[in-house]
Amino acid sequence: MNPELIKAPSRCIDYVVIHELCHLVHHNHNKEFYTLLQAIMPDWQKWKFKLEKLMC
Repeated sequence: MNPELIKAPSRCIDYVVIHELCHLVHHNHNKEFYTLLQAIMPDWQKWKFKLEKLMC
């Protein structure tokens, strides 16, 4: 985990943690991975985009 993540909004942190936990089930970024991520956090794309903007 990037130490700079602590500065991000809590939902961005949630996204990163959920993303990594989904890798325990699906080890790569295949369709099933994104289906699981979507089921757990339907607005994940919003938070991923926000996080990417913050980290640039």
